[in-house]
Amino acid sequence: MKPDSCTGVPLERQQQIIDAITANPRQSFVFSGFGGAGKTTLMRYQQSLLQGLDVAVFFTTAISWQQSITDYACGRNEAGRKPHDAGLVRRAHFNLALLLDDVDKLKGSDFCNQEFFDLMDAFNDQPDKLLIMSTNLNKTEFSARFGDSISWRVLKKCTWVEMSR
Repeated sequence: MKPDSCTGVPLERQQQIIDAITANPRQSFVFSGFGGAGKTTLMRYQQSLLQGLDVAVFFTTAISWQQSITDYACGRNEAGRKPHDAGLVRRAHFNLALLLDDVDKLKGSDFCNQEFFDLMDAFNDQPDKLLIMSTNLNKTEFSARFGDSISWRVLKKCTWVEMSR
């Protein structure tokens, strides 16, 4: 992967981030920055590295994850399978990585917030499981949006990568 001049992020900064991911593909990250900065592209790059390392990788958008959790809770899940949740993370006896794109798009219902907290708590309790997320929020905005109990777990688990102009 090479830096892209179209993102607005300085090329040197892009190369630093790419190098960090390449050197540490089994590391949990939060990619934070403005729309079009290349956060999802970096997540996909890390996904490709992990797939070569015998890691089960699940990529979804936060909106899709929220919809699947809600559908399951309401009995609308036709497959009858519970989506990626805290139980899956805790039960998995294999290398697991969840890539959750655009977490700032999650809606703030009590149910969704509790499910998201439980998921973040499970990842925090499982050092061998990887959590990779993207958000348009900076750390302060993320903490304000999700509260201390979630942001503390995310910041403990993940390396925060700020992508600014």
